[in-house]
Amino acid sequence: MQPALADLHREFSQQGYAPELEATTDPTTGITAQRLTVSFTDHRTFQYQAQAVEAHVPTFGGRGSMSRGDDVFYRVEVFTQTGSEGYDLYGLNQQQVIDDVLDRYEAHLGFLAYSQQHDLSSVVTPPPVVEPVIEGPVEPAEETPEKE
Repeated sequence: MQPALADLHREFSQQGYAPELEATTDPTTGITAQRLTVSFTDHRTFQYQAQAVEAHVPTFGGRGSMSRGDDVFYRVEVFTQTGSEGYDLYGLNQQQVIDDVLDRYEAHLGFLAYSQQHDLSSVVTPPPVVEPVIEGPVEPAEETPEKE
């Protein structure tokens, strides 16, 4: 995983972008996640993160008798700005991982182009601050008698 993302980091740098490659180790599992980001001025940053996700060992197909039910394994899932993409990178070689990142990057560029063509913001922004309708001090409401 890391060699593929490092190759892409170098390539993005050579193309004039300012990519960042971060590695963070989960203190509970000791498994390192890799995240590649490419920033754009006034647009949403591209993010590709490969992170281990715990899953229960399947108990179908004859494995039920061998599993205790609490056995787990880890899938290396892809995460973008919108969360998990829902697939495992296990078994992919370095070139296939590079191709997967580039597919996600091209989709991100398509999203940015669509956002610009339709005058939509590609960055999530907080709602505007709204001033209170009532100005000045507010008198407390009178208590109403409870119904019996």
